[in-house]
Amino acid sequence: MEFTDCSLLAIVEQDDKSTAIRRISQDKASQKTMNTLFSDGANELLRDRSPVKFTGKYTPEQEDMEYLTIENFELPEYITKALSTPANFELYMPIDGKLPKIKALFMGYMTKHEDSTIFTVAFQKFKPDQYITAAKHHLFLSGDTFISDNRLGISVSPHIDCV
Repeated sequence: MEFTDCSLLAIVEQDDKSTAIRRISQDKASQKTMNTLFSDGANELLRDRSPVKFTGKYTPEQEDMEYLTIENFELPEYITKALSTPANFELYMPIDGKLPKIKALFMGYMTKHEDSTIFTVAFQKFKPDQYITAAKHHLFLSGDTFISDNRLGISVSPHIDCV
């Protein structure tokens, strides 16, 4: 599975606790990196593993050679719209100097068949430790020197939780 020229999208929690989709704007090099990261993560999740029908009673461990599957699963319309027309979604931006709470990151693509459209999507659960806050100074290695930076940001893991 390969994600090429896919937009990185976030499911964010709004002030009223509802969710919304936001597009994460990236330069071309960063987009290529994220596409590769999600492709590799999705392939790793499924590689050499056997599908097991999801029943809600069993969860494979990370080291198990199985993954859960739901046949004929229909994605919510807000996800398919985001994948079909990502440019129509608002950018993920700070509000009052703080980044909105991300619940998950995802990217995907659609393939049209004779009478149906198939969406392939990879999701990553977002954890609180993935935020880079302005409250601290972060040291980033550049060559052989660390450079201090206190900009807002997020960290994206190579781990994919769901395809």
